[in-house]
Amino acid sequence: MALSESPWCSKPFRISCKPGVIDIVVMDDAIEGCEDFAQADISIDQRHRLTEILYDELIQAILRIIDKLDLTSNTSTQISSLTGNSDDDDTDEASADPIHGVQANRPKDFQILINLVDFCRELLPQYSYNLFEKWMFTFCHTIVLKSTENSLVSGFYKLIAVAMKIANKIKFFENIVKDPDNSMEVDEGIVTSQQTHPCFILVSKFSKEVLVRMKQYRDDLLASCLTMILALPKEIITEEMSEVVPAIQATLTIGLSYLPLSMVALDALEYWSATLPPSILSPHYQKILPYLDSYLRTADQGSDQASTDSVLNLTAKKPNSKRKKMTVRLVKQRKSNEESYQSGLSQVKYRIVKYLGSLGGCVNYNLLATAQEDITEQAISWDTHKHLKFDMPFMDMKPTIYLDSFLPRIVELAMTSSDRQTKVAACELLHSLVLFCLGRGASQLGRGQERFSMAPLYKKMFPSLLQLACDVEQVAKQLFEPLIMQIIHWFTNNKKAESEETMTLLDSIYDGIIQPTDTSLRDFCAVCLKEFVKWSIKQTPPKVLEKSPLNIKSVLKRLYSYSLHPGAFKRLGASLAFNSIYTVFREEASLVDLFAFDILVHFVESLAIAHNDDKSLGTQEQCRKALEHLERIITVKADILRKENVKRKEPKAWSTPKLDIGVRWLLRRCGAPHTECRHMCMKLVHQLCPLVEGIKSPVHYFQTFLKHKKQVYFINM
Repeated sequence: MALSESPWCSKPFRISCKPGVIDIVVMDDAIEGCEDFAQADISIDQRHRLTEILYDELIQAILRIIDKLDLTSNTSTQISSLTGNSDDDDTDEASADPIHGVQANRPKDFQILINLVDFCRELLPQYSYNLFEKWMFTFCHTIVLKSTENSLVSGFYKLIAVAMKIANKIKFFENIVKDPDNSMEVDEGIVTSQQTHPCFILVSKFSKEVLVRMKQYRDDLLASCLTMILALPKEIITEEMSEVVPAIQATLTIGLSYLPLSMVALDALEYWSATLPPSILSPHYQKILPYLDSYLRTADQGSDQASTDSVLNLTAKKPNSKRKKMTVRLVKQRKSNEESYQSGLSQVKYRIVKYLGSLGGCVNYNLLATAQEDITEQAISWDTHKHLKFDMPFMDMKPTIYLDSFLPRIVELAMTSSDRQTKVAACELLHSLVLFCLGRGASQLGRGQERFSMAPLYKKMFPSLLQLACDVEQVAKQLFEPLIMQIIHWFTNNKKAESEETMTLLDSIYDGIIQPTDTSLRDFCAVCLKEFVKWSIKQTPPKVLEKSPLNIKSVLKRLYSYSLHPGAFKRLGASLAFNSIYTVFREEASLVDLFAFDILVHFVESLAIAHNDDKSLGTQEQCRKALEHLERIITVKADILRKENVKRKEPKAWSTPKLDIGVRWLLRRCGAPHTECRHMCMKLVHQLCPLVEGIKSPVHYFQTFLKHKKQVYFINM
């Protein structure tokens, strides 16, 4: 595709894009390198001017393309509401993942953006990047606005990363200095571009938003955000170092399975160590360097083969012979370029060693900062009693061994081994040992089961099993995902309230739901909780379920606790937990009768607490969904909830747990100072007040209420 052809140049300036390949003939080479310019008496200044004009047109074209793209998207819930199919919302699994169920309105525009991002990453940081200085603010401002409108588009974060790489090369923010009040300002003694300070404030604020926003992301979207954060100039990193440390930790963790991201992390660490004052980075080495140890401990199987000649043994028939065969030994010659033989991991390890060497012994000892904790964790037995007795069936004897001491190492290999064969073998062995544990536990009867409970073993094993069930390794996922479901079916058949082993499983599931880092684990644990509730109901007789639903009480007890927790991710987990189980909960009239009002009160209070949470965390959104689900449940079961029930859990500040009292309580909450809570209570009052006995509409309800309570009630509300 020819972008421009010069009348003075025999070779056109072109950019040809093929699938997976970008072939660029650069402006300087295309313009300044042409002999026809010299013959036409075109000066160097004119050539530079022509290059600048072409560069400006290129950037303007990029921004125009981005502005014309339709990158909007809809969730499956929005699509179902537009099509009038409300059943899709019921069958859709609850998820805290922002991209769950998201569909692009115009997929072709996303493909255009992907190609444009690849083009910019190849061209802009490499060639004529000094000309980008005057476009820095305009480019960043445009991309930040687009990213704010469409925060789930990873391409915008990649484009900001490109701009920041150029800013580092041209030292765009070099004249931003720190004043005594710890705020960044432009040094008045130095003449700088008028755009430097606004651009610094723009990128700094946007990076803070991304640091919060990316906690909900995963896969390419998370990798793009991490790349952008680690590409920030040192002037911004200096201000946000403590917030950036978790980002570098996440990058190095993901980099174990995606090596290009580890290269990004090493580039950032080397740049920071070379440019930042020691006082900025030194306090954080203890948190960062242990993540490099995982790379050094990983065996690189490809490097040994790469460093030696490859030998192929072929068996071939000897000419003119029917029986004899000869072995042909072919030796493949070593390539001249030894770097081509180096695997990606060996290059990463080499860079890590060089980086640690540059830090010196007074710093790099932090590489083993957590070694003592790891040794202590592995050295301490999981339980004082040995449970897993096994008689080895040899022909002449049956020696007895105990498998308990092998469990910690097997779990560690299954979780962390980078060698696929080792990981798969450890997963298969762990799968067998879990079944063996369940069998041993089932064989214990009565007091023996209580006296020698396997709960201490399960407390260590269940969290690992849940993580392996959503592992990127397909063998681990295929082994443990059905196993977890079978374990849930087994332990929900408990006859005793708060059974130790059953509660260990439930606590492990809740721990996965409320953890802040792994979105896939959070969603899988929500599915597990739904299965737990479903099978608890299935294995409990209806009469017992009406009087004392044991496991359901345990589930809701933890849900109440987390819904009012100060931690945002605890409250997010509580909302996600209810959104995953509500389809099962609503089908049991006895459960709705007992717990619906209590759950309603807790989530209204939870939404009030979430007032100061960042919206990108999703706490407010998930809590609103929970209240919307409760509103639908109460609407359907209104006939039951209008009546009094002595067994019904009575919320605080309620005189009687009935529907009319609940609507009155929601009406008082309409005066709450918390915006989202106030709006949600208004919506709930509008939807639920017609269900009150004797009320036909919201207008009728307020007229009746005003007649009996007068204006003073609303003033003092």
